[in-house]
Amino acid sequence: MDRRIGKIWNLFILTALLGLAGGVVVPTTHGDVNGVEFPTSSIGGAVFDRVHIFAGIPYAAPPVGDLRWRPPQDPAGWTGVRDATQFGNRCPQVRESTFARRSPLHELSHRSNSSSEDCLYLNVYTPNVSSAADLPVMLWIHGGGLALGTGDSYPAEIPTSLHNVVMVTINYRLSNLGFLPTGDPETDGNVALLDMAKALQWVQANIRNFGGDPDRVTIFGQSGGGWAVSLLVMSPETRGLFRRAISQSGVAGIGISRKGDTTRTETLAARVNCTTASFDEMMTCLRSKPALELMTFDLENDPVLAIVGGRFLPDDPWDLMHKNQVNEVDYLLGTNNDEMAYYYGPLVADGLNRTKLEAILPTSLQQIADQFPDGDVDSIVQPVIDQYMDRDNDDPSYIRHQFLQLETDAWFTAPTTHMAQTQAALGSRVYQYELQHRLSLPLVSERPPYVKADHGNDLQYIFGIPLLRDVTGNSWRYNFTQGERDLSLDMMAYWVNFATNGDPNDFTGAARMRDLVTWPRYMTSSQSYLKLDVTSSADVKIRESNMKFWNEEVPRLMGKEVTTGEQTFIKGRFSSRVHIYQRRDKRDTMDRRAGETSGVGTLIVLAALLGLAGGVVVPTTYGDVNGMEFPTSSIGGAVFDRVHIFKGIPYAAPPVGDLRWRPPQDPVGWTGVRDATQFGNRCPQVVDMQAPPGSPLKELITYGSNSSSEDCLFLNVYTPNLASAADLPVMLWLHGGGMGLGTADSYPAEIPTSLHNVVMVTINYRLGNLGFLPTGDAETDGNVGLLDMAKALQWVQDSIRNFGGDPDRVTIFGQSGGGWGVSLLVMSPETRGLFRRAISQSGVAGIGTSRRGDITKTEALAASFNCTTASFDDMMICLRSKPAQDLLTYDPTVPIVGGSFLPDDLWDLMHKKQVNEVDYLLGTNNDEYGYGMLAAVPQVTAEGLNRTVLPAILPTQLQVIADQFPDGSVSSIVQPVIDQYMGPDNDDPIYTRDQFIQLMTDSWFTAPTAHMAQAEAAHDSQVYQYEFQHRTSVFSERPPYVGADHGDDLFYMFGITLLLDDNGNYKYSFTQEERDLSLDLMAYWVNFAANGNPNDFTGAARMRDLVTWPRYMTSSQSYLKLDVTSSADVKIRESNMKFWNEEVPRLMGKEVTTGGVEKSTWSLTLVAFSAVLYLLL
Repeated sequence: MDRRIGKIWNLFILTALLGLAGGVVVPTTHGDVNGVEFPTSSIGGAVFDRVHIFAGIPYAAPPVGDLRWRPPQDPAGWTGVRDATQFGNRCPQVRESTFARRSPLHELSHRSNSSSEDCLYLNVYTPNVSSAADLPVMLWIHGGGLALGTGDSYPAEIPTSLHNVVMVTINYRLSNLGFLPTGDPETDGNVALLDMAKALQWVQANIRNFGGDPDRVTIFGQSGGGWAVSLLVMSPETRGLFRRAISQSGVAGIGISRKGDTTRTETLAARVNCTTASFDEMMTCLRSKPALELMTFDLENDPVLAIVGGRFLPDDPWDLMHKNQVNEVDYLLGTNNDEMAYYYGPLVADGLNRTKLEAILPTSLQQIADQFPDGDVDSIVQPVIDQYMDRDNDDPSYIRHQFLQLETDAWFTAPTTHMAQTQAALGSRVYQYELQHRLSLPLVSERPPYVKADHGNDLQYIFGIPLLRDVTGNSWRYNFTQGERDLSLDMMAYWVNFATNGDPNDFTGAARMRDLVTWPRYMTSSQSYLKLDVTSSADVKIRESNMKFWNEEVPRLMGKEVTTGEQTFIKGRFSSRVHIYQRRDKRDTMDRRAGETSGVGTLIVLAALLGLAGGVVVPTTYGDVNGMEFPTSSIGGAVFDRVHIFKGIPYAAPPVGDLRWRPPQDPVGWTGVRDATQFGNRCPQVVDMQAPPGSPLKELITYGSNSSSEDCLFLNVYTPNLASAADLPVMLWLHGGGMGLGTADSYPAEIPTSLHNVVMVTINYRLGNLGFLPTGDAETDGNVGLLDMAKALQWVQDSIRNFGGDPDRVTIFGQSGGGWGVSLLVMSPETRGLFRRAISQSGVAGIGTSRRGDITKTEALAASFNCTTASFDDMMICLRSKPAQDLLTYDPTVPIVGGSFLPDDLWDLMHKKQVNEVDYLLGTNNDEYGYGMLAAVPQVTAEGLNRTVLPAILPTQLQVIADQFPDGSVSSIVQPVIDQYMGPDNDDPIYTRDQFIQLMTDSWFTAPTAHMAQAEAAHDSQVYQYEFQHRTSVFSERPPYVGADHGDDLFYMFGITLLLDDNGNYKYSFTQEERDLSLDLMAYWVNFAANGNPNDFTGAARMRDLVTWPRYMTSSQSYLKLDVTSSADVKIRESNMKFWNEEVPRLMGKEVTTGGVEKSTWSLTLVAFSAVLYLLL
């Protein structure tokens, strides 16, 4: 199946199964909102295939009428669902764009259609709307000198598509509508800053519903937005609303107004013919005027100023920084190295002579002087000239260069360094940068060659503009260089890492890894910073002499008392850390203390300390792990009141660098006690999936891990009993997802473990091209994803007894792609002795393969990255240098046969009975192709299927079946399939549809399952076959002809039907019969794992009155019809099984024997392809 078909499969399955074509409804404190999904196909390298966008959410009431210049009020609530698919009004402003018309950002600016004072809206961008996602939150404050701009200008969907982060962009009142000194006691006049604080309060109250963590909020902004960030950091009124801050090209080191000084307000009133005799009458008049009449039009000479001396900003910004009287927060901040170059372009294009310099300096420095109330700009003009100008150098180019440098330093770099010193003195984690790269784009080539990184250039990178593709998806939209695209990826990674962990170098929780230059922390002594460029590097004390001049000498000249040694200050006078993070810090401390006092190999109960049911320490081969206890009060009918859970235990070394595509290696051991209370990273995959809110699906496809990374070879252990003498049966789960998707932590193994005497293990394994890529290496066939599974089984053999498990009673089980994985391990001679039993649910590998030594697929992948294919070693070195996420494709994932792991084609291994002799329970659902997977066949509708289109659609649908026979052709089976399933005289579309669904279910699922049942039964293994036949009641949206769809068995196997809500009522509206069916199914499975017989309750924690499940024998071929009332039968669809397992192989060139065959114990590897994205379930 080609890549185009694979993509079509993906789109159909995502939309039809999960309802992802439309928006998602999310509750907020004021009402529900319905967003939209943005497909990320236009973004190069996107990690997620879609981003949820909720636009135009009101966070405050419209500030109109009497609310003009008042603090923002709560918005009115609404009933029903509010449409959040359109951006809200932008706030009134004097110009409609803050970006150059030929800049890429101009095309993306002002996505709102209108301007109005009713503009206090925010927009949320998230890759994950699960309330358990706990992603870091970044709230963007737009630039524009506090007078221009809008939140919707910035394409936050781009960085959100690449990272595990929730982004919020906001509007706030601008110019005189946002900053006007008044005599009102309720406000200083900084209502725009109050708007920002109001938006942050909304985030604290609501962001968890959008997948965000309210304890990890970072505010960030550029230019005027960067100034605003610094002002929020300085304000005691914002304490506890955010944890980290990022200022790009802006820390507030400019002019101010003072509370109570209404001169500016009176001047405005006079301009619009309002009285100034009475303050109240003046304000009444001003509130009656159209908004645009009140705006400042001369931003250069009449800038917007913050008001100080009140509650929000109790002192001048310079004094607040100098006295370290700011909120103590982690801070990343920096500037560009030529902030003012283009701004002064026309004035200095031909250079600058000293006469002109002396004439323009007083005006250009006036805003700098205005931050010092007692100062005069004239007192610093000559000292500035002396600091920057060599008195003997009159070269106009030199003077221009020095002038641009002093302006950049004065307006941007010096205030930024001042704030860095302030936060570092408080012990905060501080990271400073200077962006030094000159944009290469032809659209800015009109900039003179002396211009480097100009003001605003950083926005191109931080919002991922270089990664945009054109409408065809084949070319980049803009002609950035590859170095600039990499710089964009680097900057976004640094920013999101910082927002996540307070350290731009820390990829914990990241969706993708990058090889970044280490960014040193800024300390008051070292003053380290990062020079951001296509090749970044670290340095110290940025323009040290100039910084001392602006931050020490100039304030002295302006009348300030400057101390540069040890200062007396109230550390964290407005400190925010103790406000909302105190409980978390205490827990971290207690975790460490408990770990330090534990003895190796001793079980230590930490319940009282952690407020959990109790953490415990258990030894493994590589070191001790500290787990947690899960109280089972949310599970109806739980036998045990708690389950021990150990998460994120590494069973192999991170398969990164040279270990990519190598067999898994032993993990590095550790000393002390490893925390095992958080899930490890999930493995990189082409798309992350989510369920609609309120659906039971979310219990199975919500990720417990916060991040994706190649460092993903982790397993999780769930056990009701930690005694090494417990000797409980062990069940190791292989997740579904077509070997290209999924993660272990999606599956709530704590539910069946709470009901049964069983230890469960769930594992991650490498996916897609990272797990199944044909190579020429002697050490591996290329099936490293299967080798990962075997490595996890070796870990179980070595360590599971310490968790209460019996290594001699290990059952591997899995569903869909995980069921294929189970069957491939059963076929492999390399896994002999690692497990005793196997369970395949809706999946035995009867699909296409690659052959060892055929590296065509690998060479095609290499060519797509411009890697050489002339030398295998050089090709692999090149491929190993590429980002993991970039290597994943929508192509089918198929195992490699003909090597030591899978010595022959899969069909041949089963047909010759050359499989490991193990007890096997296996089966399918009766409508595997009935709903979800059928979405990929648009010709099938509620009205049926026109028989005339069958010959056209069958070749594509059956290609995966044909691909398992190397010498066959799909065209040779199309007509025989039609003859087998379609009555010659029946053209009824309903009949044709139902038969099509049956033939697809049989060919993909039931026939390979019956084939494996025959292979194992020939060995006299204990084999049990089933067909799950119950139509689940909670999915009322499904058409009435759908029975048990693909994945429905998971709701019963993992006990989703038994979950209780906070009030002790059942969480989902399954029927009581369905809850009983869930209990039956779990009992059969655990009985089989314990004793090799699903009817044998020996060792069980509870008994059930089950229908007897007959053993499958080669002659009787008995099976169980699993339903709310189960029953036994024989020879499931016998004619169809013979057709697929005998006639089709003959048509494909195989020699089929139906009598006895030689016995041998071998294995086979599994095929997965992206068409079955839904197999993630």
